[in-house]
Amino acid sequence: MEYGLTDEAEEDIREIIRYTLRTWGRSHVQKYREALNHCLERLGRGGVKSAVVYPSLPDVFSFRCQHHFIFFTEDEAGYLVIAVLHERQNPAVHLLGREPRA
Repeated sequence: MEYGLTDEAEEDIREIIRYTLRTWGRSHVQKYREALNHCLERLGRGGVKSAVVYPSLPDVFSFRCQHHFIFFTEDEAGYLVIAVLHERQNPAVHLLGREPRA
């Protein structure tokens, strides 16, 4: 299956990269970018163990990627990543309004 990213998920990744660059430097940016890409490729291959995030969002699943969680939905077209959040971020706050519109 294929995967795609919402605009919000793409912005999450850009912010992760900016933060990593400011805090840890260029060498860590490359390593973390590779780790995120690897996790997303695993998702696309169906090779992740996922869990429903909240009963109120039964179509949103997540899995861990280093210090972040990748939140996604699934349909016949593939996977849609709706958020990439740090483990310290509150998903209940950051997922509001991010579920795909029907």
